[in-house]
Amino acid sequence: MRKGGRTMSSVMKSLEGFPVVIYDSENNYITKAIIQVYDKSDMSIEISEELPDIRQGTRLSLLVIHPGGASEFSGIARRMHAGMREISLFNERQREARTSARHSLNEPAVINNLIVNAQKKALPAPLSITVENISTTGALVIAPEESIALGDVLEIDINISGQAALLYGAVVRAQPIGDGLIKFGCRFVFFEQSV
Repeated sequence: MRKGGRTMSSVMKSLEGFPVVIYDSENNYITKAIIQVYDKSDMSIEISEELPDIRQGTRLSLLVIHPGGASEFSGIARRMHAGMREISLFNERQREARTSARHSLNEPAVINNLIVNAQKKALPAPLSITVENISTTGALVIAPEESIALGDVLEIDINISGQAALLYGAVVRAQPIGDGLIKFGCRFVFFEQSV
């Protein structure tokens, strides 16, 4: 098992088919979509979603959800053609000295398995959760009080714009928030081998 924070290029070769959450340059949510086309030579992507009130040349922040976590890119909205919006990408954003930026997500997800002491443990029933926010290094999830302990790894099954993604987050903190719910701070981990 390795800690999160790897660059996306070391995890995958193409961005096509992965969900992307798009924010403006001030971190305000715009939309979610699936990357339809990735042009590595041009460093651009195309999505089929119309970006509301976004003009060509607008700076964007993009969070691509992929196996093992998420990667953040800067981008600029380019032209619309054939029903697709083209976005130029810059290099992955460098992590801030103290922490990476968190992006509000508020998406439902499910935990089917926990990984405890490197052993996968199926839950008796899927556990419905909410992924409140996400960054390149982790996520904050809200879950019912269950037998989840610090150090456990949550296998989070999330669906963004019709595209499923499986994330692994090690629980680093837990905070009860009332009504039988707990906020779990999770650090993304990457598995070299399946458990």
